[in-house]
Amino acid sequence: AFCQRICIIMADLEVAENTEKKIAIASSGADAKNGCDVCAIKCWTKEGFIGSYDWRFLCTPQVPCLKAVDPPMYLAKDEKLPLALSLSFGLQHMLAMCVGIATSGGMLHANEACWTFRYDSELCDRQSFLVSCSWLASGLLTIIQVFRLRIVGTPYSIGTGLVSVMGTSFTFLPMGQAMITNYIEDAKATGDPRCLPNMPYKDTDTLVTDCQGVGVEAYGKFLGTAAVASLFEILIALTFNKKFVREKMFPPVVVGMAVLMIGGALISGGMKYFGGGVFCAQNMLSRSASFGGPQICNESGEVMLAFGAGQYWGLGLSVVLMGILIQMLGSPYLKSTFLFWSMMFGCLVSAIATYKDPATGETLGYWTDTRISNAPVFTFFWSEIQFTPGFAIEYFLPLLICSFITTAETIGDVKMTAKFSKVTDEAEIVARQQGGVLADGVNSIIACLCGSPPNTTFS
Repeated sequence: AFCQRICIIMADLEVAENTEKKIAIASSGADAKNGCDVCAIKCWTKEGFIGSYDWRFLCTPQVPCLKAVDPPMYLAKDEKLPLALSLSFGLQHMLAMCVGIATSGGMLHANEACWTFRYDSELCDRQSFLVSCSWLASGLLTIIQVFRLRIVGTPYSIGTGLVSVMGTSFTFLPMGQAMITNYIEDAKATGDPRCLPNMPYKDTDTLVTDCQGVGVEAYGKFLGTAAVASLFEILIALTFNKKFVREKMFPPVVVGMAVLMIGGALISGGMKYFGGGVFCAQNMLSRSASFGGPQICNESGEVMLAFGAGQYWGLGLSVVLMGILIQMLGSPYLKSTFLFWSMMFGCLVSAIATYKDPATGETLGYWTDTRISNAPVFTFFWSEIQFTPGFAIEYFLPLLICSFITTAETIGDVKMTAKFSKVTDEAEIVARQQGGVLADGVNSIIACLCGSPPNTTFS
């Protein structure tokens, strides 16, 4: 029995060694030309602009009761797409993500410094700038993730070589909000000289205590501490070829549950937006308990109603119903881009629709151009304010746990993306997971240096 056990252990070691060799080979064989050849199209030609697809078939509506409905288009991982097709698919991804990136990427962080009882004018006034930094970082860092680069002289690569777009992680959001909240409240309680009393609140006549720069300092320490915590992802990526790391630290059941919880979180986030917005949804109960009234949502232009108002649900349902209609009757091309057209239909409805205030009789719109008018024509990282990275040791462990969670998310996301990209070789999937986790860690550090919260891989 002892000899049999020794033979089993030796066999397992041999299998593990062979697997690690296959992973190393798959990693070293990063995509040809780092994927750049996929983008090498002559967009000024017919082939490069609209391609050689059967557009008549792609754009012909299909009625299920008349004939068998054709599935949406399947586009291979390395297929060269014409410019028109690339733009439509790219816009669909961008529109599906931009609100979530704006919300977690700065809007809700800066919002913690925009209350009359907790105010930092320097951070509150930069809310739109933080959103711009998050969008810029997500777009630029996606390039690193999508174009899989081999690290010369090593068995590692950075990036997945798949459709793995980057976006600011909601996992870090509560910690960032807590740091800004606690720093401002502690500064007020301890009499910090930066907290100036009787200062104007935004553009109103209300006078409040303005802790100028305290929230900015807190956000800088959040970015610095999160950047240090992101080194954990890099460490995991460099040891990901080891069986222990893959199967003991991140077993499939844990990674699978992480992906499942992402889906659940997205559903809950969608329901919050359905009712009027994330902020008013999260503060509905606390507002009612403290002040005896519903939380008013202010994310729909001039219309400000309580969370869950029928008007908000109507706008949300217009998007859902259009998506269902496209899936039922749409052409293969429309089905592949149904998110884009559904959201465009919702935007059209909200632009046309108005709300008549019963108290004043005033007609209000769901769109305003105030923020666009006040925004600069061009902005870039560090152009308006620089967040000096700091380190808060008391928040390091919670942020390290956040990095562990985003690592598990990325491993699961990349595996599912590889599956639907028809990447079937297990060693290649593991190599792409290693590249994705390494890109996550590196990109998160870059994002923090650029004033954006850490980024993670979105499926």
